[in-house]
Amino acid sequence: MLENRSTALISIIQSGRALALALTLALAIPATSHAQPDAGAFFRSIVGEWIGVCEQSTDGEKADNKYFHFAVTQVDQRSFRSEFKYYRFDEATQSPLHIGDTTIVSTIEPDGTVRNDISGQGTILVDEKPKSAQHQLMETLSCSGESTLTGQITGKISISGLLFGLGKNGEVHDAASNWTLDNGVLTIHQSLKAGFRILFFTKNFTVVAHSTARRGSDVVSLMTEAAQVAAGPTDRPS
Repeated sequence: MLENRSTALISIIQSGRALALALTLALAIPATSHAQPDAGAFFRSIVGEWIGVCEQSTDGEKADNKYFHFAVTQVDQRSFRSEFKYYRFDEATQSPLHIGDTTIVSTIEPDGTVRNDISGQGTILVDEKPKSAQHQLMETLSCSGESTLTGQITGKISISGLLFGLGKNGEVHDAASNWTLDNGVLTIHQSLKAGFRILFFTKNFTVVAHSTARRGSDVVSLMTEAAQVAAGPTDRPS
């Protein structure tokens, strides 16, 4: 009887030691992280200067490429400011021609989404003719991955030089956007419809803009590279 009790006691002690060891190991192993992608981290990663090219079309009509330089600064823990300057290459002067500006104020909301307040002016191609345009937009983005933000755009746009003042007070709708940072290349893709109404007549334009940027500040060198690629290889004397 005594031997049986001793055996049972030893078994209980060993079981207790095994349980203590299991608890120790469980505490030592870090828990798997299920943290959601951080929009603030995305914007912190793009702080600095960038240069790039914007390919844009209106109702399928492709405009000349625009080149841009922009700088992203962090205002505080939850807000950022981006200043864009757009250029076209002036063949006559062989230098950049300033054609527009855009300012984006980005706010990281408590729910993790990003609110971009966008204001600017530039040119848009309408019936194969460049027209002056101004826009005041609001873009709402959310993380769809570690380095991707997707969202929607709403707001107002006005286009000068359209018949009967049709270009005033345009409404932006059916608009989507995508921001991606991959291997040091930042892409911003935006597609929107701008609707204009006068009396009983409504006109819609579909605008698509695809911007690709890399770190840098010398937009002239980017334009020169593009011009050389467009010209193709030159004949060399033998």
